Amino acid sequence: MFGEMLGIWILTEWLGQGRRSEGVVLMELGPGRGTLMADVLRTLGAFPEMRRAVEKVVLLEASGGLRERQARVLYGEGSGGELRRTEDGNGWWGRVKGEFGGVRVEWYEDWELVPKGRDSSPPTQYLQPAPARFCLQITDTNMLSTT
Repeated sequence: MFGEMLGIWILTEWLGQGRRSEGVVLMELGPGRGTLMADVLRTLGAFPEMRRAVEKVVLLEASGGLRERQARVLYGEGSGGELRRTEDGNGWWGRVKGEFGGVRVEWYEDWELVPKGRDSSPPTQYLQPAPARFCLQITDTNMLSTT
């Protein structure tokens, strides 16, 4: 139930910030078995406009065994959950199946290896207050304006 509520919270924040049509990055730090992200994606998958806006999911996970387990949860049992090296060699990636099919998921072992926003620039801001393990990356400062 928590993952579904978090998904609705993310949807509400996205709606409140102007319904950006692309470039949304969902990030989870220490995703454990991957069930929280799976619940969030399943919930957001019910909203096609939001689903199209998500560019990728980034998971920060140091354990190779947990990365494989998360891949099985996100890809669906029996899918193999194959992880491939990222183009820069700093992480792994795959694509989610099911309701949120096709979105790229990237795993990194260390925060320093996570690409820092569009065109490799540092991320501008993260939604606050965000749950400790979950961030929605905003790369456009105009969307954070309160005027």
